[in-house]
Amino acid sequence: ATGTAQSGFKPIGYDANDKLVGFKGNFDGIDYNIFGLTINGTGLSATGLFGEAIGSKINNVTLVGGKITGASHVGAIVGSAVEGTVISNSTNSAEVNGDAHVGGIAGFVDNSTLTDVINTGKITSDGGRNADNEVVSNVGGLVGTLEGSSILKGSSYNLGDVSGDEANVGG
Repeated sequence: ATGTAQSGFKPIGYDANDKLVGFKGNFDGIDYNIFGLTINGTGLSATGLFGEAIGSKINNVTLVGGKITGASHVGAIVGSAVEGTVISNSTNSAEVNGDAHVGGIAGFVDNSTLTDVINTGKITSDGGRNADNEVVSNVGGLVGTLEGSSILKGSSYNLGDVSGDEANVGG
């Protein structure tokens, strides 16, 4: 993953041509901190440290400060977690901004599990259109949208401010 001063960090899971291919693997942050992560992905539809995680295991990740900005499916750790992805023992204090499906840990989660995750960062949604062409925010402190047989468990909680301009705003 790379970046410039203007664009910030490019999310893991995008190829050299900025095509979203997803991350399929295991990542252990070994309880190290990542300070000041900046992502200016205003045109990206999956934005976070990992743009999209597919059947992956991501654990022991701590983001301290920074700002993550994207369009839809925006989360500090993962923009979109699908197909059995497991995110555990992860913490965020960065600010996260997007149009829709915005969360402190993950923006969109489908058939995946989050365990022992914590958010203290400010989370904001400007609103965007869903599949039914309705304007929604779908914004939450931990997860923006939780679908399928997804599970949020353990000592997971949010202490950050959450705001959205449209429907479906939660803590």
